[in-house]
Order: sequence, then structure tokens, then C-alpha cells
Amino acid sequence: MNEDEKRLYDLIARRFIAVLYPPYKYDQTTIITEVAGEKFISRGKAITDRGWRAVQAGSPEQENRDSEAEPEQTLSQHAKHEQVNVKTVNINKHKTKPPARYTEATLLTAMEHSGKFIEDEELRESIKGSGLGTPATRAEIIEKLIRTSYIERHGKELIPTSKGIQLVDLVPTALRSPELTAQWEQRLTHISRGKEKKNAFIADIRKDTIELVNVIKMDTTTYRADNVSKTKCPACGKNMLLVNGKRGKVLACPDRNCGHRQAENEDVFGRKGNSRATQRLIAQYSDQEELGTSLGEKLKAAMEKKNSKK
Repeated sequence: MNEDEKRLYDLIARRFIAVLYPPYKYDQTTIITEVAGEKFISRGKAITDRGWRAVQAGSPEQENRDSEAEPEQTLSQHAKHEQVNVKTVNINKHKTKPPARYTEATLLTAMEHSGKFIEDEELRESIKGSGLGTPATRAEIIEKLIRTSYIERHGKELIPTSKGIQLVDLVPTALRSPELTAQWEQRLTHISRGKEKKNAFIADIRKDTIELVNVIKMDTTTYRADNVSKTKCPACGKNMLLVNGKRGKVLACPDRNCGHRQAENEDVFGRKGNSRATQRLIAQYSDQEELGTSLGEKLKAAMEKKNSKK
């Protein structure tokens, strides 16, 4: 066999033999070492039996890299109160990291297991099997938040927009926590077991809804969009909002009934970098009327008038 064939044969042979070997065993170890009155904590593995890994070629570090698990330091065996020598001391400066931003996958998991955000044990148990939304609606809830510009996709991460952050501050506290859903689930469980009447539950929901709406009505806080552009919507004439789309910056009409969207550097005709000329054209022929077919008609009439003069 040539060199490559030998390596392949050796790999197959070792894998086959490893299947017949005993399990790889280790202790998950935490060592607290006291040095000059200061305590240092070390966590890692202390191998007790290499098992099938004894057949594998390479160092323990290579085995860790080949393993599906995340790499972890290997600690040697030590007895309690054992004296050890400190060989070297290094001081490393680090900064704490904020929690990782949600991705669609982690947000779906958080919605499914929303009980971990509830401190009350009884309420946490009541929402354990349900979570927020249903498996069929959770993905659509996230998509709706993206469509309405409350969150944006930045690669795999979901980033809240200024609009989304302001919304969290505007809504009542009860609507910002999974506890309300947990309370409803708890009462529904009581109804199913005959401990509560459904009419009382429905009446309380109506009462809570009225109170929440009144709180929102009385609140004087207002939403202020900080992404308003100078570009007018060609369909309704309102200032468009600059948002992040799948392919870059997008101008979107704030009016949901209108729904017009276009790339940031495109005019209403899909041409690049001609927005100023387009705005002058709209201002000249719109006369404060709704744009759409009326703009086309005005342009057609203007061309006919120009041709008639010739």
C-alpha cells in the first residue's frame, strides 16, 4: 500500500477496534487551590479510564477537537489538602460579555420554555407544557415582528429596532411578562378540573382587557420614529421609513394599508440614484393627490400636451 492507503487502512482499523473497547471514563472535577490566601478555581476532566480512546491516535487535545463536545481542559488527579508547587502566574485582563442575542432558533426555544423566566414556582409549572404561542404560530409571530420592523435580522441574530425598544417601554408591565399567560393557563387547568367556572374566567379577561386599554389611553408617552427619511412615498405621499431588509437598506411606507417598499437608492421607477429628480417629478404632477395611476395619467397628459405644441 502507498502512504495514503496505509493511513486510510489504519483509520478504519482503529475505528473498528475502538467499537469493541470499554467506555471512556472521567470525573468532572472542580479544584480549589489556595495560594497566599487567594482561592483559584479550576474546572475540567480528570480521566480515570481512557477506554476506547486509548486506541485512537493523537494527543488528548486532538481527541477533544475530534469530539462533538466542546473542548475542556484535562486536570490531573489530586487528593484533598495536597500540597502543590506554583510554577508560573499570569494575569489576564478580560471583560464580561453581555448575553448572546437571540437567533430564530434560540428565540423559538425561549418561547417554548418561557416558564424559566417566571420566578413563581406554581405559575412556572402551569406553563411548562405550553409556552408562549403554539408550535404552529411561534414562527409566524417572529416573522410578523420582522415585517412590522420591531426586530431585524442581522445575519443569524435578531436585533430589536428603536421602534421595538420603545414599544416595550410603552406597553403595560403585565403584557411584557409570560406570567400573564401562565396565570391564564393555570386558570384553564382549574376549569378543566372543575375547580373554577369558565364564565368567571371570561369575565375577568374582559375586565383586564378594559383596564389595560384604559392604562394605554391615559399614558402620555408617545412613539417617536428616529428612522424617518426625507423620501416621500410615491403611493400616499408620507415620509418613508428607512429599515433593514434582506438585501440591505429599504424604504418602507409607515402606512400599513399602503405597504409600498423600495430599495434605499432606487426611485419609484426602480432606477438607481435618481430620487431627487423623482421627488421633483412627484411634486410637479401630484398636486397633493394620491399617487398611483393618477401619476401615470398626469405624465401621459403632460407628454400629450408637449407633443401637441410641437
